[in-house]
Amino acid sequence: LFLHGHQGARPTDDVIRVLVGAATLAPSAGNCQPWRWAWNGKRLRAVHDLERSRAFLDYQHRASHLAFGAAIENLVLAAGEMALHAEVTLFPEITDPSVVCDVRFGPRAPGDGARDPRAAGLAAVIKQRSTNRRLAPRVAMGLDDAAELAGMAEAAGVRLDLVTEAEPLGWVGELVGRGERLRLLSRAMHRELGDELRWSRTDAE
Repeated sequence: LFLHGHQGARPTDDVIRVLVGAATLAPSAGNCQPWRWAWNGKRLRAVHDLERSRAFLDYQHRASHLAFGAAIENLVLAAGEMALHAEVTLFPEITDPSVVCDVRFGPRAPGDGARDPRAAGLAAVIKQRSTNRRLAPRVAMGLDDAAELAGMAEAAGVRLDLVTEAEPLGWVGELVGRGERLRLLSRAMHRELGDELRWSRTDAE
């Protein structure tokens, strides 16, 4: 997926295309992809395209900002895999909140190695992410996998809480089910759900 061995202080246009390609594979509500990207040769700017994310469920743009967070994470991982350091500045324009971030690129610090091994491992699976609503048998997460996920969260400065017991899982299922019922009974949310669905393999592709 990614180019290797880029050592210059400023990435080429082709490298930027690869990085943005990785960013746009991030999940977004209804797959609306609420972003525009602009490269001026020095910095990459991400702008919130409001027309793509005018949805009832996007309260105060929280769903869009969550999508931008995932896109920036993809971008940073892809840059690390390509021996680049991505410096992200959030909301650089005080008077224009639609400008979500600026990203500048440079070589990784001496001593860190050419490529970020953590980024390389995660960037390699960006294209494998998928989402579906198919029902499947419940399978318990392995203890080693749970510990690794918790460690990754801690390294990122957050805490991961896993719900594993049957009774709390039932509570979560009830809460999600009620939310889904509201979405089907609300005219606005039902209409938006219909716009998001793909009714054939051709539409999905």
